Amino acid sequence: MRERERQLSRRAVGVAGLAAAGLAAAGFAPASADVPAGVPAGGVLRFRIRRRGSLIGTHRLDFAPDAGGGLVVRIAIDIRVGFGPIPLYRYRHRATETWAGGRLAALATETSDNGTPLAMSATRDAGALHVQGSKTAAYLAPEGAIGTTYWSIRTLDAPLINSEDGRLLKTSIAPLGQSLVPAASGADVRASGYTISGDLRLTLWYDTERHWVSLRFLAHDGSIITYERF
Repeated sequence: MRERERQLSRRAVGVAGLAAAGLAAAGFAPASADVPAGVPAGGVLRFRIRRRGSLIGTHRLDFAPDAGGGLVVRIAIDIRVGFGPIPLYRYRHRATETWAGGRLAALATETSDNGTPLAMSATRDAGALHVQGSKTAAYLAPEGAIGTTYWSIRTLDAPLINSEDGRLLKTSIAPLGQSLVPAASGADVRASGYTISGDLRLTLWYDTERHWVSLRFLAHDGSIITYERF
């Protein structure tokens, strides 16, 4: 495990220049280069969400610099599964994530999971990240903890906070190696895959520049949900 963590750390350092270039293109000052790798050059990540071959929703992340040289990420997920015009399942998630000094500074979310409301918030005060949520008592997060927003490569080696309800998750990561992953354009993207098990059960892919490419997981009904990046 320690060797894998060292390898991930070296990879993160190796793409610092790429991250800085993407930030500059998105309007970040050079001093913002300590923002985690994964910010796209255009400042936007968009995915379409598929289930059994059908389009069921979208996931969008908008990245912008803040006045202090940090990073603000606004996230919107909308999913609808239905039978013709009849909705059988709806999911709506909104989140605002703030980074400063290379650390998660704040995260606030609201979720409607088929009508069930969920929420969480995390704020940094005196160096500690205070978390509360709809399915957890208030607590101090471990150093380096981040939310399950997945765009940062740090997802693979940081303590993870459930971005729906605030729970601190216990997970294990296993690399899958490289493969070609379908994109929304119809082309394939070469990316490295990682399975996450434990309190989360899903697979993530990141491309050669350590940008988030895809996500796959099993829904409650056993169907496979797949993300395809635009």
